[in-house]
Amino acid sequence: MDETATQASQAVLRASVGDESLAVAHADWYCGNLRFYDAQLVACFDWDLVTATVAVVAGLTAGFHSHGTTAGDEQAEPAEVATFLSDFEQAYGARFDTRQQRAAAAAATWSICYAARWQLHTLDGEPQPGSPLAALRRHRTEYLKLQW
Repeated sequence: MDETATQASQAVLRASVGDESLAVAHADWYCGNLRFYDAQLVACFDWDLVTATVAVVAGLTAGFHSHGTTAGDEQAEPAEVATFLSDFEQAYGARFDTRQQRAAAAAATWSICYAARWQLHTLDGEPQPGSPLAALRRHRTEYLKLQW
């Protein structure tokens, strides 16, 4: 896990060189930080801001987006992370080039490693099948090599 996190962070740094599409954003969107009323988002708590390239912010969010949702706490599989990033590009109005895709995939991988490390710290027994730790065990290299 730590080796994968190191590989991911190094890949983020390499792929982000020269990308000037900076964004200030909240990177760990999960249901516990959000409040809804009549299916409308009305509040967001835990505004830890990050400044990074658009691809890195999208990747961090893609790795965290399924944590603590009302549908459960399943870690997104690699195909789901790729779909999230493809949908992000559509909403953003521009496709990521190859370098930006590598940065987004690495950022998503790093965020999954972060969640897995936290889970390992609090784990009592075996990880649940859909947990970040279990997903990282199964798909470690797939997350880093995502393309869409």
